[in-house]
Amino acid sequence: MRVHRVSDVLSVSIRYTYTRDGYFYFQRAVPDDLRQVYGKRVVKQALKTTSPEIAARKVAPSECLP
Repeated sequence: MRVHRVSDVLSVSIRYTYTRDGYFYFQRAVPDDLRQVYGKRVVKQALKTTSPEIAARKVAPSECLP
Protein backbone atom coordinates (compact mmCIF):
# COMPACT_ATOMS: atom_id res chain seq x y z
CA MET A 1 0.00 0.00 0.00
CA ARG A 2 1.42 3.35 -0.99
CA VAL A 3 1.21 6.51 1.04
CA HIS A 4 0.13 9.65 -0.82
CA ARG A 5 1.07 13.06 0.57
CA VAL A 6 -1.93 15.38 0.84
CA SER A 7 -0.14 18.27 2.56
CA ASP A 8 2.93 18.93 4.66
CA VAL A 9 1.11 17.48 7.66
CA LEU A 10 -1.23 14.84 6.20
CA SER A 11 -0.53 11.67 4.25
CA VAL A 12 -3.06 8.99 3.32
CA SER A 13 -2.83 5.46 2.04
CA ILE A 14 -5.43 4.35 -0.48
CA ARG A 15 -5.71 0.62 -1.03
CA TYR A 16 -5.40 -0.74 -4.58
CA THR A 17 -4.10 2.51 -6.09
CA TYR A 18 -0.91 3.77 -7.63
CA THR A 19 0.10 6.99 -9.35
CA ARG A 20 1.66 7.56 -12.73
CA ASP A 21 2.55 11.04 -13.96
CA GLY A 22 0.59 12.45 -11.01
CA TYR A 23 -2.68 10.67 -11.89
CA PHE A 24 -4.27 7.93 -9.77
CA TYR A 25 -5.01 4.45 -11.06
CA PHE A 26 -6.94 1.58 -9.48
CA GLN A 27 -5.52 -1.94 -9.74
CA ARG A 28 -6.86 -5.11 -8.17
CA ALA A 29 -6.36 -8.82 -8.77
CA VAL A 30 -9.37 -10.74 -10.07
CA PRO A 31 -10.26 -13.75 -7.87
CA ASP A 32 -9.53 -17.14 -9.45
CA ASP A 33 -13.21 -18.09 -9.78
CA LEU A 34 -13.99 -14.89 -11.73
CA ARG A 35 -10.99 -14.81 -14.09
CA GLN A 36 -12.87 -16.64 -16.81
CA VAL A 37 -15.64 -14.01 -16.71
CA TYR A 38 -13.23 -11.03 -16.80
CA GLY A 39 -10.69 -12.71 -19.06
CA LYS A 40 -7.73 -11.29 -17.15
CA ARG A 41 -5.83 -11.63 -13.90
CA VAL A 42 -5.83 -7.94 -12.97
CA VAL A 43 -8.38 -5.14 -13.38
CA LYS A 44 -6.89 -1.68 -13.94
CA GLN A 45 -8.84 1.56 -14.21
CA ALA A 46 -7.74 5.17 -14.59
CA LEU A 47 -9.38 7.27 -11.85
CA LYS A 48 -8.80 10.45 -13.90
CA THR A 49 -7.76 12.57 -10.94
CA THR A 50 -4.63 13.93 -9.31
CA SER A 51 -6.41 14.47 -5.99
CA PRO A 52 -5.93 11.84 -3.26
CA GLU A 53 -9.29 12.82 -1.74
CA ILE A 54 -11.21 12.20 -4.97
CA ALA A 55 -9.28 8.98 -5.65
CA ALA A 56 -10.17 7.67 -2.18
CA ARG A 57 -13.87 8.35 -2.80
CA LYS A 58 -13.78 6.60 -6.17
CA VAL A 59 -12.03 3.53 -4.73
CA ALA A 60 -14.20 3.23 -1.59
CA PRO A 61 -16.96 1.05 -3.14
CA SER A 62 -14.37 -1.55 -4.26
CA GLU A 63 -13.22 -1.99 -0.67
CA CYS A 64 -16.49 -3.85 -0.03
CA LEU A 65 -15.47 -6.61 -2.46
CA PRO A 66 -13.85 -9.80 -1.14
